[in-house]
Amino acid sequence: MSSPFRLELEHCLGRHPTSDGRALQLAPAGITKVELDLRRLPDPTNDFPTDALACDVSLSDCDGRVWVGTSTVTAELFVRHLFDASQCGYMNLHRLDAAPAELLQVLETQMRVTGLRSSHDDRFHRQLIFRDPDNPDDIELVFVSFKYSSFHFDVAGDRYTLVVRVNADNPHGLTDQQTYDGVGPFVFRMQSHYLLQNNAILTENAWRENPFPQPLVFRLTERTATPQLHVTVVD
Repeated sequence: MSSPFRLELEHCLGRHPTSDGRALQLAPAGITKVELDLRRLPDPTNDFPTDALACDVSLSDCDGRVWVGTSTVTAELFVRHLFDASQCGYMNLHRLDAAPAELLQVLETQMRVTGLRSSHDDRFHRQLIFRDPDNPDDIELVFVSFKYSSFHFDVAGDRYTLVVRVNADNPHGLTDQQTYDGVGPFVFRMQSHYLLQNNAILTENAWRENPFPQPLVFRLTERTATPQLHVTVVD
């Protein structure tokens, strides 16, 4: 079902290691064009599961050779964005039946991966903030507790933005502590570049977040694409 989508990174520079011991060097330039391809990595045990998401990042060098590196994150990335007060602007949760039309359009036409699971049981209480797209000051506060809670994420992507649908097939995975009704489905948006954190590791038969993100290591493929003159291979 998943197909790659394109992302354009502005003023992206630095060196990234390659699997053959060299490095891809990105010189300062206006735009670096990459393709992102997503796939779900299931929890190995399926016991209160948290899945991981692999993001294959493809880019061409100055000779048109295509290199691919894989960034892996856990589904907890999307849970954090439900409560991320550091975001610029409003926290943008919307009930699915009241979501802006442009978000629903991306979900309908640009779906990349479905059924990504994240499970939590820390017993802490939190608030979800839902907003009316026509009146951002009109908010609905929903009190939830992470007690035997589970999230199912469906991720759609279009250039810079991801649109994430939550609990469409798992409406009782999260419970409203005042009404005891299931919370969901709902949607929100986030930026695609968060997929490049590469901080998931498989340890003790479970996907966990590494506090120290790992480097993105690129491997050479047999594919070719339009050359990007500012991307060179160095020893």
